[in-house]
Amino acid sequence: MTTISFRSNKSTPTVKSTPTTATGGGGWDEREKAEWSSFKFTQTELEQNAQKVLSSLSSDGTLSKLEDVNKISDHDLVVRFLVQWKGDTETAEQKFREMIKFRSSFVSGEGHSINELSGLGLPSAWNIMRGGGGAGGGAAGAGRGGGGGYSGWCGHDLRGRPVFYDRLSREAIGVCKQKGKDMVLAHVAHLEHLRAHAKAAGADRVTNILDLRDMPVTAVAHVHFVQTLRSIASLTTNFFPEQTATVFIAFAPGPIQKAWTVMLGLIPDRVKSKFVMLPKKDPLEVLKNFIPTSDIPDCLGGEKPMNKLLPL
Repeated sequence: MTTISFRSNKSTPTVKSTPTTATGGGGWDEREKAEWSSFKFTQTELEQNAQKVLSSLSSDGTLSKLEDVNKISDHDLVVRFLVQWKGDTETAEQKFREMIKFRSSFVSGEGHSINELSGLGLPSAWNIMRGGGGAGGGAAGAGRGGGGGYSGWCGHDLRGRPVFYDRLSREAIGVCKQKGKDMVLAHVAHLEHLRAHAKAAGADRVTNILDLRDMPVTAVAHVHFVQTLRSIASLTTNFFPEQTATVFIAFAPGPIQKAWTVMLGLIPDRVKSKFVMLPKKDPLEVLKNFIPTSDIPDCLGGEKPMNKLLPL
């Protein structure tokens, strides 16, 4: 089996074999097989398409307009767009142009450009979604907020990717109704922090753990909350493709799991393959196949104390 390593400054992306590093169950080998099953291009074809898109973007000066402090290289970005859109050069190029326009026109709720975000603390709206605490909040930088929210880096997975633990607070629903746009803007800051951290760590992408234990069962009935999530999902897919390896969802209430099953039918197979719903009874049984127990938060059965999580 092969996978593509996005992190490459070379002219050709690295297509490599993936040795088994997880034990007990499928682990990363099984996940990556599913992830890449729909990708039908060879390394040569992918490189030819990447060069075609790069040439087109350069010929009219579009590529020179890209300002991105967290990119690995222009080539790396183009490859991510091609993989997201299954090698379709026209769609990948169109989305890439739209991404450049998005980045050049973006202004955060605090008035910052997108390239400033990863060097700043996270917006207040992002922390409110996590109960007022989260990364950047509290004495330890990551810890419990007023509504039960947590977030922070907990270590690295068995592929060496940074692992980010995120726990939404019960206040998130009400906040989305009042400040849905602010939530979307804050998510862009969150994504830029993730990209910066992965780049610094020498990793191609990040692994996420999303803990929904504090979400009320009525969350799926709140229009503004659902609309905000849809906006965030669309923005991430179109402008930040292939930044996440896998999202492990923990302790999702029953109605959210049912709604998620419906939503899976509305998203591309490649994006769908990135999500794993963990068993409520013992999430550690699955997580330990992907992340060392020393880097799994203790609230999920691992050994990482919550007050030791590192802020974004």
